[in-house]
Amino acid sequence: SENDSENYSENDSENKRKKLNTYLRYDFYMSSLLGLIWFIFPKTLLNFTKEEKYNLSPNQRYLPQTLAIFTLFTSIISMKAIKKEKVKDKKKILGIKVLCALIVYISLIGFVYFLKRINYYSIISLILLSMWLTINGLGLTI
Repeated sequence: SENDSENYSENDSENKRKKLNTYLRYDFYMSSLLGLIWFIFPKTLLNFTKEEKYNLSPNQRYLPQTLAIFTLFTSIISMKAIKKEKVKDKKKILGIKVLCALIVYISLIGFVYFLKRINYYSIISLILLSMWLTINGLGLTI
């Protein structure tokens, strides 16, 4: 009875950890994929015209690649979180990743809306960002 309830809570906690680890792995794959795509094809993130690129400062010209490198580095956090024991710590990481994905998603929608540049590149990025956001959001619901 008391022993059974302890075993049940341990099993429940272990199941939650396993499910969260799965979502953290998905997050790792998705953020790595996004980072690689944005680094190799920066137009998928911010599709500047030649005139706009010329008018940008040298630091701003590489904004998509900088964001791609940042995304690649944050994917490492997901893999390190798998080793953590506490469910709470894993959820914190997923929450932070949801926040990151939301910021990038809203920024990209703003870029597309205000510059009126909807194209295949932005659609692909929006779809991939939606998937990334969904993966992390589902992980938070556990």
